[in-house]
Amino acid sequence: MAADTFTYLNQGKRAFPAKKMLSMLDDLAVRVSVTQAYLMEKHGSDNFIATTLSNITTAVHGKGSVPKNDGWYFTSAYPYGYTINVAFADAWRRKRGLSPDTNR
Repeated sequence: MAADTFTYLNQGKRAFPAKKMLSMLDDLAVRVSVTQAYLMEKHGSDNFIATTLSNITTAVHGKGSVPKNDGWYFTSAYPYGYTINVAFADAWRRKRGLSPDTNR
């Protein structure tokens, strides 16, 4: 799953550079749970975030929405944010040579 996502983000023409999308996914995988405000402050606009999440979703699950059960991430309402599936986060960190953030 992580390898497929890496390949998918790096192939073809994307609306945003792969390096920028990979950086956001790295950050999310390391932190596991972040607010939308944090992602916007660190990585860019809500359009960039939505596009990146959509590209990753297509890589992981195919076209369509993130599945309610066992999706690669889910959202929270107050404050609005994103939490990555632990198994996907672990696989992604291994693929990218990252460590989890233990200072949260």
